Amino acid sequence: MPGTYNQQQLSKRRRDPRILLCRLYCGLADAFNQIEKCWRYAEGHDRILVIDTRESGLLGDFSDFFQPRIKNSRIHFDPGSGVDAFPELLSPWCDRSTLALQADRALGACQRPVANSTTRHDRSTFDFRKNHPEPVILHESGGGGKLAYHLLDRLKLSPGIWDEVFAKLANLPKNYVAVHVRNTDYQTDYKALFGRIRPQVSGENLLVCSDDASVIGFAKDYFQESQVFQSSMIPQTNGRPLHYASTFTDPDSRHAATTNAIVDLLALGRAKHVFITRHARGQTSGYSKLARHLCDNQYVIDEVLGIQGNRSPMLHWRHKRWWHDIKHALDRWVA
Repeated sequence: MPGTYNQQQLSKRRRDPRILLCRLYCGLADAFNQIEKCWRYAEGHDRILVIDTRESGLLGDFSDFFQPRIKNSRIHFDPGSGVDAFPELLSPWCDRSTLALQADRALGACQRPVANSTTRHDRSTFDFRKNHPEPVILHESGGGGKLAYHLLDRLKLSPGIWDEVFAKLANLPKNYVAVHVRNTDYQTDYKALFGRIRPQVSGENLLVCSDDASVIGFAKDYFQESQVFQSSMIPQTNGRPLHYASTFTDPDSRHAATTNAIVDLLALGRAKHVFITRHARGQTSGYSKLARHLCDNQYVIDEVLGIQGNRSPMLHWRHKRWWHDIKHALDRWVA
């Protein structure tokens, strides 16, 4: 049977390349964090990294949306991209239950449960502190963190979405402030947030991004002294998260949802200042943190877009942010 094997067969193949399969079920920001974690492990332990995001919050292959800035034959953004090693081991990628059982046999260090994922099932992972001898190791765990920031330094947009993303960003006002609210699977007291920031955004172009269309609608009525706009059209999902595949009925809608999430992320990052807050569970959305990171390091946006500009980007943007923060503090003090 294709895809089946035993430990004796594995032992005979130790001479072949070793593989780390990073298969994710979490949202976009958490997926970025886990991919960077696996990428570093693969680099440090001479493994081919295969990234499978088809059941994650990206709702498609990673290669549908991103590609590496520097080509690397050992990093695969598409699980169907054709790694030649272990064809009998790799063929079950399309069958999660089969591969999970095989991975459990292949990796004695497999740890369960890991429950931070979109579907909340137990997830397989391994000890990242060790160099495992097994030919195939599997990581399915979720969880956010600052490693997501570093993954952006490795990525650029795929050609398939570049035109759409760039066109939407090009239509944004030159200067604006922004706010992000997560309000589907995690609820946010956005009315209190809007009340706090209202004096600071008065007279400004205000970008409002949210996974909840009703939040954007409320903002347009509430901020009468601001010019409220959005960077993408968010469907009304009746509280269902945009990063759940079950929210949408067809592949095109899923692809559009992820593309819009990327547009919003980059648009938030281009703002003069982005307002974020904690949701009702006391934590800040990883997506919000990622947007804040881009806002503080806007040169990364040009790199993700593949735009070649002034090549002292970090110094330029940090200098710009420094002056902006001083002006922002002085304006609040005078007011």
